[in-house]
Amino acid sequence: MLVGNYAADRSESMNRYAEMLERVLAERGYAVRLITPPRIFGKLIRDGAGPAKWLGYLDKYLAFPRRLMKDAAWADIVHISDQGNASYARLLRRHVTVITCHDMFAIRAGLGTIPDHSLKYTGRVLQESNRKGLETADAVVCVSDYTKEELLRFTTCDPARVRVAHNPLNYPYAPAARKEINSTLAHLGADPEEPYFLHVGGNFAYKNRAGVARIFSELRKIAPYRDAKLLMAGARWSPELRESIARLKLDDAMLEVETPSNEQLRALYSGALALIFPSFYEGFGWPLVEAQACGCPVATSSRRPMSDIVGDSGILFDPLDERGAALRIAGGLADRRGMSKRGLDNVARFSPAAMFAELEATYELAGARRRDQSADR
Repeated sequence: MLVGNYAADRSESMNRYAEMLERVLAERGYAVRLITPPRIFGKLIRDGAGPAKWLGYLDKYLAFPRRLMKDAAWADIVHISDQGNASYARLLRRHVTVITCHDMFAIRAGLGTIPDHSLKYTGRVLQESNRKGLETADAVVCVSDYTKEELLRFTTCDPARVRVAHNPLNYPYAPAARKEINSTLAHLGADPEEPYFLHVGGNFAYKNRAGVARIFSELRKIAPYRDAKLLMAGARWSPELRESIARLKLDDAMLEVETPSNEQLRALYSGALALIFPSFYEGFGWPLVEAQACGCPVATSSRRPMSDIVGDSGILFDPLDERGAALRIAGGLADRRGMSKRGLDNVARFSPAAMFAELEATYELAGARRRDQSADR
């Protein structure tokens, strides 16, 4: 049984991950159910209103646990698909439980180890419960080696019960035809004849969207890219980002693409000069491999795990040095065709088959741990 996220939280990447797990496991013969906390109290108020978060807590931590424990009786294994729900593992001590850990950002924030990112009391309590849930689970599967290292650093999890299963593509991304690219650009309000850079991400501070705009501003000072545009896709731009764009006088050079579909993203990746991805922190970085699968060169932070994911197939730069980043991007794109080929070769590492092999090994590990515990009683 898979445990997914509360719909009103709008955690798009986590929802896609849970749906991908459901699909991959079902295709390989597993009987799978995906359950999520239902909206009960959350229906009493519109999304985004002040009390919505607290009503969501009632749905997730008061109403849902009873259903979770009842439904878990059906399953041989309960797989919690996001460490943000790891606290549920503490309710499932009678069941074989596996958790996917995507990143340790929120848990680290709760511990006070993330500069300039502190949590209020309730947030700290929730993240401590998630940390203990990870320690309770029979096994944990991490989406990158970096996330595994952070998990072992900030929890008491036994390294022997932690494995790594890299994220595969969650959609069949591949290079799109020029006709499809042009049609998508025109539909979104962009000129198909104008070259453009692309960024895909949300508004969390660690995504460094303002840094994307500053890097782009520096790129426009370099001859080949003086007339280039920047398409910034994903979450709606925050007021702070809009102010940054205005200060840089980039209003006419940037286009907001809110929550594009997979098909639109495929076309955007395929037509872009490069993906600019200067995150300060990630657990994996799905847009990196999505872009490479479409033949789009990738320019990203030299920090882990981004540097692990792209290796020498991408352009790596210091996200705090915008001028240096622009120069490295311009230099790397001198061999754009070679970068495109290296990216396509790199993305082959991240296949559903490879992930499934690691998942099966993790499930076997979790089951063996539970059997060993039973034998010791």
